Amino acid sequence: MSDVKFIHVRAHDKEGKVLAKGGATIAYLFDEKSKTVTYDAAYCNSKEHYNKAIGRQVSRGRLLKGIEVSVLPVPEGKSPVDAIINSVWG
Repeated sequence: MSDVKFIHVRAHDKEGKVLAKGGATIAYLFDEKSKTVTYDAAYCNSKEHYNKAIGRQVSRGRLLKGIEVSVLPVPEGKSPVDAIINSVWG
């Protein structure tokens, strides 16, 4: 369970500039044998400054404790990140 990886998602303004507040961190584990990805996320309120370290800590904790985790198959030729992005933002 030490192979937790992360995706950081940030909000942008109309010009494409990354905003300092809000965002999400998704922690995930990929099971090579079953070709599945298990993930959970931590969300930062749009009124709070995004903190990458806190996002990692919270999302990792949620994932390892099994709080609202999702499990997805990873299609052949796709990455775990592709599977998560297609599931969340499809």
